[in-house]
Amino acid sequence: ALSDKMKFLHHIVVCATLAVTAGQTCEWIGDSTYGYEQCSASGGHRVAIVAESEAAYERDLKTLQARLQAECSPGSPTEKECKEEKETGMALHKFDLSKSNRLPLSRAVPDRRPAVCGDIAYPEAKSTVSVVLVFYNEGTTTLLRTAQSVLDRTPSSMLEEVLLVDDGNPLDDARVIQQLADIRSYIADHPKVRMIRLDQHEGLIVAKNKGGQAATGDIVTFMDSHCEVGYGWIEPLVAAIEEDPKTVAVPLIDAVGWENFDYSVGELMRGIMSWSLYFTWQQLTPEQLAAREPSSPLEIPIMPGGLFAISRDFFEFIGWYDNGLKIWGGENLEMSLKVWMCGGRIEIIPCSRIGHIFKAVSHKFPSGHSVWRNLNRVVEVWMPDYKHIYYDAFPDAKQWGFGDVSEQAAHRQQLGDQCRDFSWFIENVFPDMFVPLKEDDPKNTALVKPGEKLPRVDYYRRSGRVIASNIKASASLCLDTQAQEIASIPTAGGILSHPAAMELCTPVSDIQQWYHMKRTKQIVHIGLWTEFCLTGRGDSVVYEKCKREGESGLKSQQWSRKSPGVLYHKGSKKCLQVSKKAPYRLGLRKCSETKDSQRFHFEVL
Repeated sequence: ALSDKMKFLHHIVVCATLAVTAGQTCEWIGDSTYGYEQCSASGGHRVAIVAESEAAYERDLKTLQARLQAECSPGSPTEKECKEEKETGMALHKFDLSKSNRLPLSRAVPDRRPAVCGDIAYPEAKSTVSVVLVFYNEGTTTLLRTAQSVLDRTPSSMLEEVLLVDDGNPLDDARVIQQLADIRSYIADHPKVRMIRLDQHEGLIVAKNKGGQAATGDIVTFMDSHCEVGYGWIEPLVAAIEEDPKTVAVPLIDAVGWENFDYSVGELMRGIMSWSLYFTWQQLTPEQLAAREPSSPLEIPIMPGGLFAISRDFFEFIGWYDNGLKIWGGENLEMSLKVWMCGGRIEIIPCSRIGHIFKAVSHKFPSGHSVWRNLNRVVEVWMPDYKHIYYDAFPDAKQWGFGDVSEQAAHRQQLGDQCRDFSWFIENVFPDMFVPLKEDDPKNTALVKPGEKLPRVDYYRRSGRVIASNIKASASLCLDTQAQEIASIPTAGGILSHPAAMELCTPVSDIQQWYHMKRTKQIVHIGLWTEFCLTGRGDSVVYEKCKREGESGLKSQQWSRKSPGVLYHKGSKKCLQVSKKAPYRLGLRKCSETKDSQRFHFEVL
């Protein structure tokens, strides 16, 4: 517990920050050491920035390092135990379990909210909150630290429960038996925590449905089982939902290191998708950041799936998650479309921050199921008029089918005029989405059209495989991404540029699909994370993220037909040429109508 002197100093800091007026009252929220002070203000309560949190966080990390030195260094009595914990943690959970097990369940986290957040008065909450944590193959200490951070930093009057959902962890595993015993012991000491168990492993999506349906709070907050909530995390989420019950409120996500459990500040970005329907982030421009208040909510078209708060009634109204979405993947897309198209909105709330361990994940699907099958289900129900664009860009997805979606289609039909179509979503929520259309195609009659308000809706001149016409007599060569994915934003492991080359053509392949756009003149591939374009760099040709109209460097991605089969590069005034030997790299050379190596054609599959 804080000493009387520390509490007094803390009170001085808080009250100085808030410029407390006479008669203002303050209440200590959560744990006596790791909680915070909430003070009354005109119209509600303010949660001051916890100035001393940084020092307390550093102190806890130093304590961890000292304990690791004493218990895990070479020659220590528990060196072998530490090594086994680390190896087991990395193999099973993809983080260092030896460190998690030596870090207290209650620990300080740095308060990284924008300073202005400490001056906002949130109305007295009328709703209660259920926090749902689904766990499967999770470390016990990371799971319980997630729960403990909620207990430590959430007003008791708002917190209905922390609901742990055991997604059928195997009972023939000794580690699971021990984990469940530890959880039951923890629950015995924390009456607001309870657990339900699924009879078999259903996957994250079905388990979230079960948790949301079993929750007793007015608002359901989902988070992954390896998180730590920040100071004042819940008040802004609840305030956003109480202002508009159809709002889905998403916290700004900070990163907790999988190796050292250190904190790094998350960046405010916009959640979007490409036609792969995979979620990705889009950075805000300096101009967009300068124009906005740091505390203002940010509307996003597509939400990340792991951390968000939603009114339980609204969750039920839109039909929960589709139980046909198996294990993992596509549920955030389904939720995003259902929310926006059925009268709701999705906002990132910068004054709510939650730390999350970003780690490598892999999921085992039942036979006949995959992420693509999940996405196909969403497309068939919520994007039916546009599904040909998705299937044309990702022909491999078709083989997975989509199963029976009659229940989901019937629910959407039942909602009737309360739900709009995907054209409305593009026009009003995601107007900068890339939409490649074939001109005069009857399937596109009812779809959005190119225009000033939809800058990335464009007709294409030709699409399909780009084939080198006369290079390899025994088999055709196709423009191929070589299974490289260009990153949507700069990241540590992301690929921003990759040499362009041709490979043997395959009958059906997602990585050999290209569009030659009419207005922008770009040759575009729709990747998992973003659209990337054939780009001239000197005499080389590479794949890079597509430039937008008006953006510097667009000429480097513009191509036209100089003569039949010859692709002319506007920026260099040279032509596309492929090497005659493997690895069949592409380059820019002086144009020649007689060179076989400069002849290409599109073939529609």
